[in-house]
Parts: sequence; structure tokens; C-alpha cells
Amino acid sequence: GFYRQAFALARTGADLVCCPSQATLEDCAANGFDRGRLRHVPWGVTPLPVTPHAITEMRTRLGLDEEYVLWTGTIEPRKNHVTLLDAFDLIWADDPGAHLVLVGRPGWHSEDVIARIVEHPHVGGRLHWYRGVDDAQLEAFYESARVVAVASLAEGYGLPVIEALSHSTPVVASDVG
Repeated sequence: GFYRQAFALARTGADLVCCPSQATLEDCAANGFDRGRLRHVPWGVTPLPVTPHAITEMRTRLGLDEEYVLWTGTIEPRKNHVTLLDAFDLIWADDPGAHLVLVGRPGWHSEDVIARIVEHPHVGGRLHWYRGVDDAQLEAFYESARVVAVASLAEGYGLPVIEALSHSTPVVASDVG
């Protein structure tokens, strides 16, 4: 498919390949990229300022009165929503007041996870899914979250981690990459 062709082209034709994490660099090397053309260039972000008014407005508009755990990104298998939802099913059994907020659009092979989200008994109550969020809204989500959860199965030091930390929001992440 497209990605195989793109990787083959990059492997043979790119003068330089920038990798956002050492894990990504190692994955590229293990998949035939010339190490001499690989460079580790970490992600960086400049957070937009978020006013208390913007947070209050966002929370009021969305009905998010309680603290919440935030997840952001594209919904796809490697992001491991299944484990995150399983964990929250256990949490909700003991703490029915906990909120999980998912911010992101559907990605590849996401049909089963999306079905689980939209059919979940807590959707619209303790489970929230927002798609089509703009940059200012995303910054407000990060700023007001209690913690950001990153349950990925295969991920380097991704943007959700650095974006959360740029707002001094704690991150709980899986031990991969």
C-alpha cells in the first residue's frame, strides 16, 4: 500500500530522515534505513496561552464539571484504546464519578474501538469523545485535565506527552518505545 511505497522511497531516496525519538530512529534502522542518514530531532511545542475564562467556557459548554483523565490523538490500534477502556471499566466499578475524555478523530482500523466507544454505557456521561477540536480547544483540554493517559503499544516520545507536559499536566504512559 501507500505506506510501504512511501517507506521504500524514503529508505532509498531521502538524503536525511528526521526521527522524533530514539525509538523511532532504531525502528527505522531495523527496517533498512541507512543509519548515516538518520537524525534524532526531538519534538517541540510552543503552547498557546489558555485563560481561566477559556477553560471555564469550554468546561461549561461541554458539561465537564468534574476532573477528568484526557487522551488525545488519532484512534487507531497502536494507541491501545482497548486497554484504556478496560482500565476505566474497572475504575468505574469502584469510582462511578471518574471521567475519561477522548479527543481525536478516527484513524485506520478503528471500527471496533469506535463501536465500543459509541455503544459504551457511560458515553455522554462519564465517557466523552470529541472530534474536530481546534488548537485553542485542545490547549484548554490539556490545561484543565487532571492527568493525560497515553496507553500506546508502539510510540516514541509523542506529541500528546510533550503537549501535556508543556501545560504542566501530569502524564501516565505505557512503558514502550
